[in-house]
This record gives sequence, C-alpha cells and structure tokens, in this order.
Amino acid sequence: MAHVNFESLQTDELWAIHEQIGYLLARKLQAEKSVIEARLVELRRRSNLHPKFQNPDEPSQTWSGRGRPPKWVSSLLATGKTMEDLRILS
Repeated sequence: MAHVNFESLQTDELWAIHEQIGYLLARKLQAEKSVIEARLVELRRRSNLHPKFQNPDEPSQTWSGRGRPPKWVSSLLATGKTMEDLRILS
C-alpha cells in the first residue's frame, strides 16, 4: 500500500478521499451486518428446543431445561418433587 502525505493534499482532494472512504466503509459495514443478521436468523431457527419437562398438575406448562427455570418448576421442587418427576418421557 502506497503511503500518501495527506498534509500536502489540497482540501478538495482530501474531501474526495473522505467521501470515498465513507462510501467504502458504509458498504463494508452493511455487508458485515448482513452476514451477522443471517447468522442470527440461523441461530434462532436452530433454537426451537423441544420441552423436556412438564408440570404434572398443568400439562400445558413445559420447559426445555435451558435458562432460568419457570416458577412452577421451583414450586414443585420445593414440595419435594425431583426433576425426574417432571421429565417428559419420549
């Protein structure tokens, strides 16, 4: 890459370089953003986890086992149930 002495350039030359760099930078950032957004869509698509645990008293309440447990899990564990008691059998 050639070294340019920016101090020796005229204002209009510097401005033209500035505009060109701004344009190129915006294009490259948009391309990177598109790649990241596509990866995010793919990750979200893969994150459809099947539930592994179910509330025996309220079968519509399920949990995948990831993240913070729902309140119903904590409540049932406090009453003496185990995670195996809540596991959905496949």
